[in-house]
Amino acid sequence: MDFVGAYAPAHLKFLLEGFVVTLEVAFLSIFFSFLIGIVIGVLRYSRIPFLSPVLAVGVETIRNLPMLEQKARQLLLVLGIAGETGTADLLAIIRWLFEQEQQGRSIHDLPPLKELYAQTLQRVYKEEPLVQKEIRAMEQRIRRMVLQAFTHLSSLGLADYTNPTFEHFAPRLFDFEEIRLRMQELEAGEKATKCRINVKKFLTAFYMEIKNG
Repeated sequence: MDFVGAYAPAHLKFLLEGFVVTLEVAFLSIFFSFLIGIVIGVLRYSRIPFLSPVLAVGVETIRNLPMLEQKARQLLLVLGIAGETGTADLLAIIRWLFEQEQQGRSIHDLPPLKELYAQTLQRVYKEEPLVQKEIRAMEQRIRRMVLQAFTHLSSLGLADYTNPTFEHFAPRLFDFEEIRLRMQELEAGEKATKCRINVKKFLTAFYMEIKNG
């Protein structure tokens, strides 16, 4: 690449024009962002019925959701499931739970899992046949991911019962009796498991961990 030629007098005009355009775009972006922020801030604390609560929910969603997703990704790493295909589904459920809570609904009273998956998928697929088709696939991905987290924590406990990750997350995300059974299976060299996994408990506890963590 000819760096010297790029800065030749014949090209300097275009470089300067590009620099000016960049400054103009940056200035306008800052100006309108500041203006919109002022307007939303004033309206949020106004006493206009319906408008102020809606803006408050919107602002809190924009402010807190990215941080929540970052914490979720960190916890996925800790649980040994960051590379699982179900992680995108889990993040979508986290967004849904966050928005439900922002609307004043309790996340401790989750709908049946298929209904939860359907409501999450309806944001992506507009046609009902596609939603119904994807529910089964999402259910399988989530279950495989949760099973992997279950086995990962059990293997940590088998190696070291005082492991801090095991001590903290095993009883919170799963039924501890099932964890103990899985540890016995792993000790016996059994790859498959007969343990019962409560996916709904895992989803609720996972959300509470990243929210309060």
